[in-house]
This record gives sequence, structure tokens and C-alpha cells, in this order.
Amino acid sequence: PLVENAIGHGMDNRANGGLVYVSAKKDGAEVEIRIMDNGCGISPAKLKRLQEQMAAENENYLKMMENSSNTGLLNVHLRLKLYFGKEYSMNIQSEMGEGTDIQIRIPYWKEGEICIES
Repeated sequence: PLVENAIGHGMDNRANGGLVYVSAKKDGAEVEIRIMDNGCGISPAKLKRLQEQMAAENENYLKMMENSSNTGLLNVHLRLKLYFGKEYSMNIQSEMGEGTDIQIRIPYWKEGEICIES
């Protein structure tokens, strides 16, 4: 959904030259996943509302998603939060006309290892 958003929303007004960059790398005990684009960006007001929704605790998440135009992004956020808890983070930076950079951090563990939950 995040790559789909970068293409579908980020490249809306671009005639050509749209780029989406996806990377994943191990960083100590975490994995950093990044989705960056050079699209139209997210308005400051929409980005603020999105960050408020993502920071919400003990809220009716289905109701929050029903009242949002960011269903795909919030769905990813809530699933990762449910699975990884406090070990997960998502940071979104965006500038109008410049693009968006989403950074996700999750715990790293190898196949066959036991994931210790905190």
C-alpha cells in the first residue's frame, strides 16, 4: 500500500520523471524500510492530521480509518503496531512539490530465532 500510495497519489500531477525508491537494511537490532518518492508531497495540514491519527492510543481504530482518506497507510501502521508493539516506528517526512519519505523501523531477527517480545 505504501508503494501504491507513492505512485497513485505522489505522482498524480507529474507529467514525467517520477521516481519511487524502496530500500530495506539491517541497522543493529532493527531493520529500516524506506519508501521515498519525488512526487507532489503531502500538505502540512494533511500530514499533521495523519501523524495525529498514527499517534492515537486506545482509540477505536476502525472508526479512525472510516474517517480518514489515508486508509492504506493507516492499515499498514496499525498492522505493524499490532504485530511489533513498541518495537515498531513509522516516520513520515514530506514537502509539497518535493516528495515524501516514509521510514519504518522494526526489530530484526533471523529465520528460526525466537523473537523476544518486550
